[in-house]
Amino acid sequence: MTADQYLARGESGETTVVPVIDIGPYLRGEDGAGTVVEQIRHACAEVGFFVLSGHDVTPDLLGRMRAVSAAFFDLPDEEKRRHTSVPGETMGYVPMGRENLAATLDLDRPADLKEIFDIRRPDLPDDPYYGSRMGRRLFRPFEWPARPDGFARTWTEYYRAVESLAARVMEVFALALDLPADYFTDKTDRSVDYLRVINYPAQDTPPAPGQLRAGEHTDYGTLTLVATEDVPGGLQVRTRSGEWADVPHVPDSFVVNIGDMMAQWTNDAWVSTLHRVANPDTGAASARRQSVVFFQNPNYDTVIAPIETCVTPAAPARYEPVPAGEWLLNKVTKQRA
Repeated sequence: MTADQYLARGESGETTVVPVIDIGPYLRGEDGAGTVVEQIRHACAEVGFFVLSGHDVTPDLLGRMRAVSAAFFDLPDEEKRRHTSVPGETMGYVPMGRENLAATLDLDRPADLKEIFDIRRPDLPDDPYYGSRMGRRLFRPFEWPARPDGFARTWTEYYRAVESLAARVMEVFALALDLPADYFTDKTDRSVDYLRVINYPAQDTPPAPGQLRAGEHTDYGTLTLVATEDVPGGLQVRTRSGEWADVPHVPDSFVVNIGDMMAQWTNDAWVSTLHRVANPDTGAASARRQSVVFFQNPNYDTVIAPIETCVTPAAPARYEPVPAGEWLLNKVTKQRA
C-alpha cells in the first residue's frame, strides 16, 4: 500500500483501490492543482470513492462537532424525541427503526440500526425559491435542541465549513469533466444540502437476520463528505465482482463519494457505488460508532441531463432530463421504514 492510496479489501482478498487525494494544492492555487483534477477524475470514473486530505476543515471543529453530537445522543430518549422529525414536514431527530436505506433499492430488509439528527440550511434567506411549494417540502424547518450547550452554534459553524469545501470540490469536478470551473455554481448555489450525524449504538442484542447499521444503497445527489471513526463495524463498498470491502479510516480526512445524480449528469462516465455500514463483529458488539455526513444535492429546479462533454456518438445520452427536486423526493420517500 502506497502513501497515496489504501486498499478496501473483500473477504476473498480482492481489493478496490481508493485513492487518498490531497486537495491542498488546488485550494491554494499551487503547482500540482492539475494533478488533483486528474486524480479526482480517475477516482470518480473507477470507483466513485476517494479520501480527501489537505482540506481546511480543522480537526478542532470536527472534534467539537463530534462531542456536541454525542452529548445529544446521550440525552434521555424522551428528551431526544421532543425533536423527532415529521416525514415530509420537519427535520430533526430520527429515532432507531425509522430509516431503511436498502428500501431505496426496493430490497426487503429490516430497518437500519441507527439514530440520526438532520438539518437543512441553518438560515434560510427570504426568497421565493425557499417559500415555494417545492421549497417548503425540501427545506423543512427544524428546532434546535436546548441541550447540550453550543449545539446550534457548532452545527452551524460546521455546516458552513463543509458547504464551502463541497463547493470547491464541485469546481474540481467541473474541470475534471472538461468544463469551466464555475459550471456547477449556478446549479448548486441554492442546493438542497443537508447535514446529519448518525449514531450507531453498541449492539447489546443480536441484529435481526439481514439487519445492518445502514443497509446497502447509493447516495442520491452530487457528492457526500463523510467524517468516519476508527471503530469496528464501519463503511463498506461493493467491489466490481460483488464483494463487500471494508473502507479503512484515514485520520483528519473525509471519505468522499459521488451520488446517483452526479452519475446521471455524467451519463454514467462516473460511478455511484453501492455501499453500506456493517455490524461490528460479535466480539466488538459494544463498539459505538458516529459518522458526520454532509450531502450536497443540486438546486431543486436544476434539470439533471447528461452533460455535453459526456455525450458522444459512442456514448449517446442514456437519461431523460429530470428536475433534481422531484428525483430527490422520490428517493427520500422510499427510505422511510
